[in-house]
Amino acid sequence: MVILIYKKNNLIELRRYKKMMNNLLYHLSEFDPSKYEIVEFKDDKEKEEFFNKYDPFEDNRTMDDEIRCIHCGETYKVKDFVAIKAKDGGYYVIVCKNFPKCNGSIIDWFPVKK
Repeated sequence: MVILIYKKNNLIELRRYKKMMNNLLYHLSEFDPSKYEIVEFKDDKEKEEFFNKYDPFEDNRTMDDEIRCIHCGETYKVKDFVAIKAKDGGYYVIVCKNFPKCNGSIIDWFPVKK
């Protein structure tokens, strides 16, 4: 098990990976959008199944939960995520809905407190 520690505004949040996905890339800091293609989903059910398969966290997010991307600062629903696939290796990445303007990925999302 891997534990990630995030520090933002003097708050520390621990998140645990529920699985290690060999084909999932989390950090996109040196990210070249030309090497990826956007994954198209035929419907919301297929998109939700994809998310459940590749979500590395145990926090049981639903598609209607609100999250905030720490890279771009935008708040949106989980269901608005974008999925991309590497053209050369075929691995998938769940990224911010503002891709490619924002290089935030699933590890950069925090739940919005209601």
